[in-house]
Amino acid sequence: MKQEITTKAIEDSSMQLVRAACSTDQQERREKIAYIEAAMLEKEQIEIPVKHCFHGDMYSREIIIPGGTLLTGRIHKFDHFDVMLSGDCTVSTDNGEVKRLTGLNIMKGLAGKKRIGYVHKDTHWITFHSAEEQDPENMYEFLTCGSFEELENFNIAYENAMKNIEESEKLLTEHAQSVVSKEKE
Repeated sequence: MKQEITTKAIEDSSMQLVRAACSTDQQERREKIAYIEAAMLEKEQIEIPVKHCFHGDMYSREIIIPGGTLLTGRIHKFDHFDVMLSGDCTVSTDNGEVKRLTGLNIMKGLAGKKRIGYVHKDTHWITFHSAEEQDPENMYEFLTCGSFEELENFNIAYENAMKNIEESEKLLTEHAQSVVSKEKE
């Protein structure tokens, strides 16, 4: 299972990489992050333990990212919440900026996002998802994907499934209305 790409890095060069990945053009940003990520995979990876928690139809994924880490995240399939409880990190944004986050931050995480960041000091991070799935081993693949091609294929399949559900609901409603009409006669 492919995890986030995480390597120990020198702050100055890491910040140059984060800045280099920023672009307002979505395709350009994605290509830059993929290029940097490929280079990062040549380096030794850092293991970041994950604490999984389930409650109702909610799932939280909690990590502590060590200071001095350069990382990229997986691509999220669904909207979610990101909560940075504490720490200090700099991340790329979709609007082409570099943003430094310190202390407590609560953010809306959007489906399709892909970021690169540098962690200046240990950072405590929790992501909250709406998910009926309850198996920690399946959560990564259920909620995220490793490439934008995989995301596009997922979105197409999801849209088709939703259309099929809507069509089935329409047919069931029509059938139910027909049965009720016949009973009234």
